[in-house]
Amino acid sequence: MKMKFKVSRDDCIAESKRFFKYYDRFCKSPNSDDLREVLASVYSANDKLRKAGMGDFFENEEFLAIKAIRNFFIHQAELLNETKSLPVISDVPISGEIHIVCLVPIERFKLIKEASNKAANESFDKTIVFYRDFVDIYPCIFNFGVKFYFFIKDLDFNLDTEEVLKLENSLELERKNNYSHYIKGGISLPQGGCVDEFLSKNLISMNERKQIIETLYTEKNGMYSLKLSI
Repeated sequence: MKMKFKVSRDDCIAESKRFFKYYDRFCKSPNSDDLREVLASVYSANDKLRKAGMGDFFENEEFLAIKAIRNFFIHQAELLNETKSLPVISDVPISGEIHIVCLVPIERFKLIKEASNKAANESFDKTIVFYRDFVDIYPCIFNFGVKFYFFIKDLDFNLDTEEVLKLENSLELERKNNYSHYIKGGISLPQGGCVDEFLSKNLISMNERKQIIETLYTEKNGMYSLKLSI
């Protein structure tokens, strides 16, 4: 008779560390493979936690959206996503919570919606930003990462990896300043203009963003401050 394997707490801790490694990479990478890895790790982490009897994310809207996107990416086709940044310095006033977007062409995302169930489609509407030509899935994955962190903290998973410590520093800064830990996403142009055209023509690559940030700012423990000599 085949024995049923019991997933352990240590297995869940290992998968949680793996998730935060890929989550950190995704948050600053233009690489589709990094997106694929973080989507797969979300699914795997939920599976291990469920099998270990430590809870799951089946009631979480971000997870349902991510699971559907992951299934399409793994089993059907590429997402054709592009992770880019809003201009660090811009002549055009821009309003938005964050500077990074992970854009999937709207025609490709329609295929994901068609392949997904009702619950996933309802989650898309609540967790993803829709534009005319693209959808931005960055807020969904970003917010799941924050919720996952608080989830594993409640389980007393005291992870001490570099990626988790950076996230903790960021969350502590937000707490001290009464900032929300979560983002809605979406950008607007306060002085008018077409947001869709802006997304198509004015975004910069993640490498360009990195070079500009390194020129203008110093970084310590995941926090950035303007160089006084600039």
